[in-house]
Amino acid sequence: MRKPDFYIVEPKAKEGYCTWEIDLNALARNAAISVSEGCRAVYYINGAEKRTYTPRSEQLIVNTRAAAKEGVESVVGVNEKQPFTILWGLGDVPYKDAESGINTKIGMHGEFKFTVKEYGTLMNSLGVRDITPEDVKKHIFAKYKETLSFIVSSEIKGAESFRDLAALQKRISDRISRNWEDELMKIGLELNTTALSEVKFDDDFLERINGGDYEPREKEENPMEKFVREHEEKATLESFAAEDTQVTCPVCGKKLAAGAKFCDKCGAPIVSE
Repeated sequence: MRKPDFYIVEPKAKEGYCTWEIDLNALARNAAISVSEGCRAVYYINGAEKRTYTPRSEQLIVNTRAAAKEGVESVVGVNEKQPFTILWGLGDVPYKDAESGINTKIGMHGEFKFTVKEYGTLMNSLGVRDITPEDVKKHIFAKYKETLSFIVSSEIKGAESFRDLAALQKRISDRISRNWEDELMKIGLELNTTALSEVKFDDDFLERINGGDYEPREKEENPMEKFVREHEEKATLESFAAEDTQVTCPVCGKKLAAGAKFCDKCGAPIVSE
């Protein structure tokens, strides 16, 4: 069977791959490699990058016989413009509903899109050259899953009721997005967009809510808030008591302290009843 003498580095050539190694042995001698828009071809000799080829570069001619002599290791194709999508999920995050005191578990899922920024960093980080979005996902989650759980747990801890979790979703999403961006950057990828789904509750918890077996506990008042409230109530009562003991000037109508003999505004005498 005649080996092809032309290879095009294009997204559809290796659909679903971030980077992939081109099998030089499958090409004819003096085969030409052409690069289409959105891709790059990287030429390696003895494991070191010699040159990269873009759609604006001349064609790369691979002489398989000379390549074996020179020690050409490979040519790698890179999908550097195509956005890739990763779906992720997180379940069994412990949550205590402060309103009812019920212990339950929640979960959430979402997606993020990325593009290849530094292909060398990506291949070195994962240790391979054939890399799919699923490989990226496995690599990140092996390190990042505990951090993701911690982020969600710390954000939902302050919720007074399960009803408040929806309002926290944007804050959780923003924080996760910042961390995704940092983690992807470490392995040569650029974050494009992120999306977070609504919070999912444990089935047993939902049954208790929908079945009426949910009794909100009386909220415990914060000690400082209690002190301020009691102080304000005391001041109000004292104000009312003071008003009850005041006398009114019969001439100008000014309120005067109990026992006053003359009005300190108009000087009129105050006659005690």
